[in-house]
Amino acid sequence: MSVRHVILAILAEAPRYGNQLRADVDERTGHATPVNVGQIYNTLDRLERDRLVEKLAPDGDGQSNYRITAAGRAEFERWRDEPGMPDAGERDEFAEKVVVLLSLPGSDPHAVIDRARGAALERRAALETEAPRDAMRRRMRDAAIELSEARLRWLEALAAELAAESAAVPLSTAVPRRGRPRKAVT
Repeated sequence: MSVRHVILAILAEAPRYGNQLRADVDERTGHATPVNVGQIYNTLDRLERDRLVEKLAPDGDGQSNYRITAAGRAEFERWRDEPGMPDAGERDEFAEKVVVLLSLPGSDPHAVIDRARGAALERRAALETEAPRDAMRRRMRDAAIELSEARLRWLEALAAELAAESAAVPLSTAVPRRGRPRKAVT
């Protein structure tokens, strides 16, 4: 989740101060672990530096509200209109861990997949027993359940694939050049 963009989305509705934004982010994203208020203020500082928000004069209670700027609204709208799917190069710690462990010579593919499967099943079971108190948290829980089920399907396909071949990858014996890679000539 991009806290930066969630803050811009909230400020597109109305000016808010830091603690209000923290509560709004927690309410709208449905995460079990609340976002740290320090992260909110650090993000606001960067947004202000980038001229995407502006800090207003303190109100009668001494609270300084933040308001989205035209540039901030344009950034929010750009983010809103993107599909939001992870890039092909984006890291997935669960999948990377399984693939790396499988690549180690001498690893037991069945044990690696069984441990990963157990973790995914445990996660799904924990999610299924949750009783979210609001629609946002229910939606986030449902998405997490779907991701757990997708991981389980991937592990099943991986197990079938590995039944036919070894996943071990020997260490390279090639000696890489020292220094920075040369720039590609286009």
